[in-house]
Amino acid sequence: MTILLFIVPVLLVATVVFVVIRKLKRLSGSSAGDTGKRIPFRWQYILLPLIFTLLTLLMAVIFYGKLPDQTAYRFLTGGLPAVWTSRAIVVGVVLVIQLLLTLAGWGIVIAAGRAIKIPQSEEAFIKPENLLNWMGNMMALPQFIVSFVLLDIFSYNVYQVHFMPVWLFVVLVLVIASIGFLGFLVYLVVKAVKQNTSK
Repeated sequence: MTILLFIVPVLLVATVVFVVIRKLKRLSGSSAGDTGKRIPFRWQYILLPLIFTLLTLLMAVIFYGKLPDQTAYRFLTGGLPAVWTSRAIVVGVVLVIQLLLTLAGWGIVIAAGRAIKIPQSEEAFIKPENLLNWMGNMMALPQFIVSFVLLDIFSYNVYQVHFMPVWLFVVLVLVIASIGFLGFLVYLVVKAVKQNTSK
């Protein structure tokens, strides 16, 4: 279950990024005569990952002193603790994961912005800045899940309360994210059809 907690969101984000980068390459290759222009980095492209990293750091500062020295971080199906470790390790690992996901979003935006020249025309089907914004901020999805896991760990160890099972939270987030992604794809298809019929 713990493996799925990290692998499923990362695979979802990686798939979306792969599809979007392929689309960007196709768009840039379709107008070889156009010189195009590189897209400069903007902090808004990774705003959500930065916010989740800072929120996780804030949670750690608030709850760290209240945690017992040996902190439960894995739980049985009924919500009872199964595995304990040092509170410093629990908080440190989660903060490192959040930082790595933020850096991954930054790296994706930098790589995509440098590797692909996008024609800067008014007729562009999708604005490249919007795609980079979307690609970089997609890292917030696994970060949201990691933040909930840490909040659940804090909640149990300080107040002996679970908000909801982590697996249920992961399923809900992935279902909502999938619906949002499918909605975005439908929007792109409808926009492409309208653009092609208007020509």
